Amino acid sequence: MNKMTEHIRYITVPKNQDAILALDYDMAKPEELIEWKLSENEFIELWNLKIFDKINTTCDTIIDDYEDESITEIYRLNECFLIINQMKINSNQIIQKFSKMIQYAIDFETGIYFYF
Repeated sequence: MNKMTEHIRYITVPKNQDAILALDYDMAKPEELIEWKLSENEFIELWNLKIFDKINTTCDTIIDDYEDESITEIYRLNECFLIINQMKINSNQIIQKFSKMIQYAIDFETGIYFYF
């Protein structure tokens, strides 16, 4: 019987421009990044909230399962932040965590990277 392997998904924010370069070459050190390893339940919850669909429509991205995507333009990050904070379920911990990741990307002026 084959054991099914876990599908690992990350949302990553580099802390500076050097970290972006290192990330491009898969050489970034953990201290250069803020990473969120999504559990299957966290991913499903975000997916079911259609948050990725809303971001894709607004930011012209393709955030989808088994895809890698990034948002690096500050104005796009601000749009994402507005989308998330306009959702009526801001008390949701997952949404708050996602919002915080986008805020880090804005503060660091780097971007947010989705490795799904």
